[in-house]
Amino acid sequence: MTVVRGIINSSGTGCHISSALVVFCHCLSPLRRALALRKNSVTDPSWLTSLSSFCRVYCNDSSSDESAIDPTELYEALRRDIGLNHRLLGDAVTALAKILQELRSLADPTLNNVFAMTLDGGQAHFLIEGTRDDEIICSKQTKKRAISCPFSLSTDYDSIQAAFNAKLENTAVDGYQWAASDANEHDQGDVPLTTTKMLVLDSLPNVWLFHLDRRIPTKTQNNFETDGMLITSTLVMQHDGKDYEYQLRGGILHVIDLDCDPDELVEEGDHNAALVRTDIGHWIFVDDEHTVEISSDDEAVELLGGSHSSLVEKNRFMQGTLLVYQSVEFPNDDVEEILASLQSANEVLSVVSKDPQDLVGRRLSIQWSNGQWYQGHVAAFNVMSGKHRVEYDDGDLREYNLQKKTIEWL
Repeated sequence: MTVVRGIINSSGTGCHISSALVVFCHCLSPLRRALALRKNSVTDPSWLTSLSSFCRVYCNDSSSDESAIDPTELYEALRRDIGLNHRLLGDAVTALAKILQELRSLADPTLNNVFAMTLDGGQAHFLIEGTRDDEIICSKQTKKRAISCPFSLSTDYDSIQAAFNAKLENTAVDGYQWAASDANEHDQGDVPLTTTKMLVLDSLPNVWLFHLDRRIPTKTQNNFETDGMLITSTLVMQHDGKDYEYQLRGGILHVIDLDCDPDELVEEGDHNAALVRTDIGHWIFVDDEHTVEISSDDEAVELLGGSHSSLVEKNRFMQGTLLVYQSVEFPNDDVEEILASLQSANEVLSVVSKDPQDLVGRRLSIQWSNGQWYQGHVAAFNVMSGKHRVEYDDGDLREYNLQKKTIEWL
């Protein structure tokens, strides 16, 4: 079982980064595991080396250590390299999005594969229609694009399900200019068209990050009140005539101190905490170095929805600003295969550094720059050049520094 640990907030203002890291490590665990397995090189930026080390220590599945971890080295690297400043108040959702953006920019093949199986598998397009008297006069589709991550939802709805469904409804578009060539051949009208657009999902990701609007509670005579949004532990999406079910994995909480004038309640610069579901189904609330087990699914979703919870201290208000939902049909086997391949490659690289001769005779498949994979075997090790000679199945001979090649061992 993966232990959920707190993260020491030594600066007093780094809760936005610590909350983002908790959600990254526990709700996006395939990415965390890929980083933990990654062999860093001298060319890696310091933030990546520090983040990989953090992932190895923070979520060590073989350790029962529950003590809070000190992230000072990682925080300083994030500040220097990518502009995430733990010394200033910030927003945890923005911090998480920034970390994910930087990881994507690495163009690392293994990370890209894990992204594709988690956050980046969804695509969508807009259907734009111009109508007159309920007749469709013009219609066009935009190009397919990756679904936004995080995906923004409004809290103006009673439930997370209703908020998501509303994103897929037709909405009016004011001032849209249709070209004459867009109208159908039977259109003879002079009345302006009513234009609408609708988001159409072409494929669904296995993991959704939903960014929720923040609600500022209103003050009553003796207290502050807000209408909580119904957050559910499962979410159902329809696609191609089939229902797809997603399970809530956790989220980021925005915490507001209500001991102030209502006019001073702002959306940025308050406190952030995290709520995550463990691999055995327990909910853990993480507030800096402190962790508290949540008694039930009901209390967890109420806390994320902004409703009353026994965890909420007097004069504090909490509400989820980021929710992580994972498909119940998540391709665990495919992810495990990718991570196992990475683990195998690391083990072989370890052998290379100890005794390169031990690889002679092993079969392998090497990815070339054209993206194609070619099979062969390690025929010899050249002591003078420090490279291995590979004989491909078609007889072609090449010498490589195997630590620099993308390899699958057969």
